[in-house]
Amino acid sequence: MDRTRFWNLIDAARSDAGTRRTAAALVDLLADLPADDIAAFDAWYWAHQGAARRRELWAAAYTIMGGCSDDGFDYFRGWLIGQGERVYMAAIHDPDSLADHPLKEHPSCEAMLGAAAVAYKRSQGREFEGPTHRVEIEGQSTWPADRLKGATFTRELLREHLPRLYARFGDEEEPEQEDDADDPGAPLFKRGAVNKPEFVTAIGPFTAGSAFPLAFPELGRDLLVSCQHLFGPAGGLSKDVPGEFMDRFVESVKLTDPFDGAPTGVAGRSLAIAGATGDDPTLDLCAFALPARHGLPLLRLAARNPIPGDVVFLAGSVRAGAPRTKRLHRAVKVADDRGLGVVAFDRPNLVLGGTSGAPLLSGQGEVVGLLVRAIPGATTYGMLLQAEQIRELLRTITG
Repeated sequence: MDRTRFWNLIDAARSDAGTRRTAAALVDLLADLPADDIAAFDAWYWAHQGAARRRELWAAAYTIMGGCSDDGFDYFRGWLIGQGERVYMAAIHDPDSLADHPLKEHPSCEAMLGAAAVAYKRSQGREFEGPTHRVEIEGQSTWPADRLKGATFTRELLREHLPRLYARFGDEEEPEQEDDADDPGAPLFKRGAVNKPEFVTAIGPFTAGSAFPLAFPELGRDLLVSCQHLFGPAGGLSKDVPGEFMDRFVESVKLTDPFDGAPTGVAGRSLAIAGATGDDPTLDLCAFALPARHGLPLLRLAARNPIPGDVVFLAGSVRAGAPRTKRLHRAVKVADDRGLGVVAFDRPNLVLGGTSGAPLLSGQGEVVGLLVRAIPGATTYGMLLQAEQIRELLRTITG
């Protein structure tokens, strides 16, 4: 496996139907290769993913999407690699070149990050342990320096350094700041009720998804709750961490406000939840111990699951389709499907990037579910781990 073969595989998988289809086709192609080739492909993938972690490319993503979090930038680079070598290298040398790209889809593809791991598990019947060696991209030392290293993404900076992208996607007017009270029946929402977590782990820190503080008197402790699938390729790790190993994996969690980035608090070590796994969305839950004096506003589980027709509110900062400062997003429960609740959001084309693990609240502010999956489209749907399931999973915590 060399760089040419890596990009040839990307080209062979590339689909006009979008980068998610590209990722699925890539899994199929990789699953037919020997295990060593899959591992080598993964090494080349992460070399290109890392090489594209440039502040000026982040600024391009920020301009296109109207904002871009850490994990959003990971998924943007997954999308960028999925466009092929020509688009990738053009963006490396001039991020403003993306203004010429047709952008037929939202530029985000989480699935590209874990394609090799999924293919390896399919073909070998066991978890992928990651590449055995690193590769270096030939000529990378000659790439232009990152002009925006350390820069804050102000409107003036984006307009100056990315004039064509800004002309296409930038908003000359500040977005109207909407009050959550405009949504009928929205509950009271306090700062710190949903957070952006940075997980400090045995292999280093990473940021992914959302998390919220939950009172759980049955265990006699307060918890921070999120999704187990964040501890795998979806969160940028090379393989999934099983729920029963979590108490040895996460040492602490640093929390920030998803709307302004200010620190909100910390959580302690992760707790083991028997059977928790990101592969099964009905078991997609993780939890962390909150210190005695954590100062976060505690949410409480509802006594029952929502029923079809119930109005609920997702708490979190979305990637697109609503102002970034809007805290609550109205939806209606429409069905139960394969053990999960399904809600349809009021706003068309709402992009729920970075909200895996965010709470769904009733009008009374009780947690009726936790977002584990999002289905984009003209109507955005969310898949929920519901209140009764959350309660039963948390009851299995030991220690």
